[in-house]
Amino acid sequence: MLIGCRSFAAEVTQRLGTDPARFTIVPGAVDTSRFRPTSLPRGGTRLLCHGRVDRRKGVLDLLEAMPAIRRAVPGTTLVVSGVGPDLAEARARAERPDLAGPVTFTGYVAYDQVPHVYAGADVFVSPTYAEGFSNTILEAMACGVPVVATRSVGVVDCIRDGENGLLVDVGDIPALAQACTLALLDRRCAARLRHTALTDARERYAWPVVAEGVLDAYEHARVRRPAAPWRLDTPVDPGCRFRAAPSLL
Repeated sequence: MLIGCRSFAAEVTQRLGTDPARFTIVPGAVDTSRFRPTSLPRGGTRLLCHGRVDRRKGVLDLLEAMPAIRRAVPGTTLVVSGVGPDLAEARARAERPDLAGPVTFTGYVAYDQVPHVYAGADVFVSPTYAEGFSNTILEAMACGVPVVATRSVGVVDCIRDGENGLLVDVGDIPALAQACTLALLDRRCAARLRHTALTDARERYAWPVVAEGVLDAYEHARVRRPAAPWRLDTPVDPGCRFRAAPSLL
């Protein structure tokens, strides 16, 4: 069974009792020919939150952190890119006077235009509460944009705090503001994060690299029968949050 990362595999094992021996880790992948370092002329500093506009992705936490970020780095702007179930709530919160500046909402962005969204950012922020494996973080890494994210499932497998990104605890808004401020103000730190993340994206997560892992897994399955038996009698959990809200998938 292919799964994107060890932290997600551990969560599935904990929740469903799946034998961890059944999992083969194959991470997410990014098209490094499409997502690559470029820059657009701009004034001031800009944070980017791109992806599903959903409170589980932490966009509301980032909005709460913006007043502190703007006090530390005056003139910082925030771009929220994408659509999702909490877009209206995010827009409403962005109207609060204490945010001390406007927030730009792009709405839906066509895939071929997404690299341009990253090109306009100084720091990519993903305060997510959980991931399977974050494609947007990989895209930001491949574009050479420093990443601030959370110590959450699906993130801790690709972001190493202080090496290729900055990590804060989930829901810790003061720490999120502090990390964003550091990434914006400390140019040496940002350059180090950018360089290491870009190297990781090209050497670990580029499509040809990950495709080799997928092919190896299928070849292994072809020649060797799994030792762990597959059970089909797992009871249905009516309280499963994914059954109640399929959009979370």
